[in-house]
Amino acid sequence: ATTSANFIMSQALYDKMKAQYELNKQHADTINIKYHDLKRFLENSTYSREASSDIRHAVEQYEALPKTGNNALNIVLGEKLGEMKAEGIELRSNINAEPLSFMRGTDIYSFFSNLLSNAIEYLKTDEMAERYIALHIVKSGEMVKIRQENAVSAPITVDRGSGLPQTTKADRENHGFGVKSMTEVITKYGGNILFDSKGGKFTVVALIPIP
Repeated sequence: ATTSANFIMSQALYDKMKAQYELNKQHADTINIKYHDLKRFLENSTYSREASSDIRHAVEQYEALPKTGNNALNIVLGEKLGEMKAEGIELRSNINAEPLSFMRGTDIYSFFSNLLSNAIEYLKTDEMAERYIALHIVKSGEMVKIRQENAVSAPITVDRGSGLPQTTKADRENHGFGVKSMTEVITKYGGNILFDSKGGKFTVVALIPIP
């Protein structure tokens, strides 16, 4: 019964992520259109310098958004970078998103949203940990390797049976589904995911075969 309940909760979280991705994708498409319209306006503008300056500022803000070559990942990073900035968390990244092209956008959004949210939530509560999140996505042979790392002031317990990290929240029964959802996304594509905590770092490494 517990397994069935966990599956239902995990599926519900995935469905919520899917709906959020579709909504944010619509917003991103609208922003892309407005960006190109504003850029064209600037190129042909005869309006005042003050008006052009405001529009140029909006264009520069758009151009500062992450552009990894993968729209779903761009959406996630656009969301999470704002949260990280507010919390004083630095993103250290080396991202080649091209190898992720075989994955569905909803799966990419779900995985990376959960991945980064978990790290952000942890760093919010651990004032002793160095405030950074490192994210690396590279092609390794016929595999795509995803590695995320954040500092921890104390080791996080990884369950030997499931291989999953134990939630640090008091209500364990109703948390941890983000990690399970991440695992389901990776196994869906025939990959493996490993969680580890040692040396003052918590790491997540996923390897997915490229079709």
